Amino acid sequence: MIIEKNIISVDGESKAEILDNKLYYYLGNDFIKINFNKNLFIKINGKIVEGISEIKPDDIIDIDIDKVIYKKFFNIEINNNGLEAILKLDKNKLKNWRLKNTPKSTILNLDFEFTDEFLLDTEITMLINEYLKENKIVYGVKWENVKSIIDSGYGVIAQGKSPVEPIDDKIEYFFGTNIENDYLENEKKVDFYNSIKEVEFVEAGKVLAIVHSGQDGVIGFDVFGRPINPRKREVKKLKKGPGCEVLDNFKRAIAQVSGMPRIKNDSICVFPTYKIKGDVDKQIGNIEYNGSIYIEGNVLEGIKIIGGKEIIIKGNVNQAEIYSNSDINISGNVIGSNLTVGAQAILYITIYNYLIDIKDYLSKLNRAIFDILQSKNNEQFTQDKLSKILKIIIFSKFKNEKEKVNNNYNNLINLPKLDVNTKKQLQVIHNYINSMEVNGDINLINNTLKIIESLIQNITIDTSPADIYLMYCQNSNIISTNNVEILGTGCYNTNINAESSIIFKQNDSVLRGGKVEAKKYIKAGEVGSTLGVTTTLKTTKDGVIEAEIAYQNTILIFDEIKYKIDEPVKKLKAYVKKGELIVEKFKL
Repeated sequence: MIIEKNIISVDGESKAEILDNKLYYYLGNDFIKINFNKNLFIKINGKIVEGISEIKPDDIIDIDIDKVIYKKFFNIEINNNGLEAILKLDKNKLKNWRLKNTPKSTILNLDFEFTDEFLLDTEITMLINEYLKENKIVYGVKWENVKSIIDSGYGVIAQGKSPVEPIDDKIEYFFGTNIENDYLENEKKVDFYNSIKEVEFVEAGKVLAIVHSGQDGVIGFDVFGRPINPRKREVKKLKKGPGCEVLDNFKRAIAQVSGMPRIKNDSICVFPTYKIKGDVDKQIGNIEYNGSIYIEGNVLEGIKIIGGKEIIIKGNVNQAEIYSNSDINISGNVIGSNLTVGAQAILYITIYNYLIDIKDYLSKLNRAIFDILQSKNNEQFTQDKLSKILKIIIFSKFKNEKEKVNNNYNNLINLPKLDVNTKKQLQVIHNYINSMEVNGDINLINNTLKIIESLIQNITIDTSPADIYLMYCQNSNIISTNNVEILGTGCYNTNINAESSIIFKQNDSVLRGGKVEAKKYIKAGEVGSTLGVTTTLKTTKDGVIEAEIAYQNTILIFDEIKYKIDEPVKKLKAYVKKGELIVEKFKL
């Protein structure tokens, strides 16, 4: 404000005073000086002055208060990650000011005081504007809220703009319709066997999946004007596997061949499928197909089915043999049958174990002959005598080992998918072993060992996981390179061997008689019976065995550790911890 002056001439020295906000200048033979409060801004003739300054009678004096005095009655809160600014103020302290009255003096000390009059809303609005700028709040200022904030002392003064999140692309699948699409998209390994009804067959040319394009997000801003970026939209592209073609810039997938659609390693595949609408009996004969096999009916007595991919059987399997390099899925009952998945891997594991057994057998023969020669003090033996010694050793000391080798060979040579070259080499080994027994040809021991070493080095075992899913089985043998899942009633007098886990899905599924063996985990419902039928569950020391109910004569094996249930129990959980067998259970 411009200070109003009254100039009064006097004799002697000049003095001045402030009365009622006016400057009374008593002009004598010199000029007065002013000093002022640090919270006042003084301009003399338009120029800011600092410290004590001289004032002439005709000087124009402009005085204003530092707005910091008012702004200490303001407070601002930033909420919601910078998206909202709340202003608080105390209107009762926002009052006008005036200069304090002073005594006459040659040096005028200017100070101020607040009056009882409140600032006008327009003045407070100007203060708010300056306060926001000082706090760098520049975006989304709500000037329409200022009046209510002044009146109430509280309110939202600025509102940022939240980013609009993107709409992700979505894949719509036209197969496996009983499976949620989100589940299909999110799982690395899609389980098509939670429900047998999910198995599906598609014709060549059918659309398998399409991508519904989403929408990019929209950038937002906080109250400081800083951009807030939305997350990146998830852009999805269809990946093609065998039997599938992807079109329209990875937006549409169609089947190239007729078969069963699958998602493997995030890729859409259609595996060629040999489809049989009815039963497979002796009239149709055995089936061997390198792709998938889909049988709508039953597999009857004496039938052998070999599949390069998965095998799906909607009906029962009765006294048959089923071999697959991938999964086996059976909707009906399995009676008196053999099921093997990962058949190729199991074949080579069997061959490997057979060769190791022969190697051990021949090494023992060598050692026994060496011990005899040493005991005779290096006596010279004719070839005929050595042959007789060899035959005697085989019949007297190694008769059981020889019979085991012969039995294993007979079982091995009849396995399906045994390639011709391997079969010939195994036959040569078998003939050599028989020749040792009949002719006592001692030179064949080392020759046979060399052939075995060569075969062992060349065996490559593909242990790709393969699972078996079935409802019920009885008097059967089941082998899997991964998991076996029993989805229905259970198993009776059946031997099951799984590389990973054996799981009975229903808590009341029955496991009665036989032996089940898995390296990692066995989960059963009701094990054994009230009559005490012997039922064996075997795993490794790293494995876990669980059962809802286990009756007496249930045997638990963890490698060499063996435990027998003597009375009915429930909520059984057994495992090895720090070398000690822990069996948690409650009396039934």
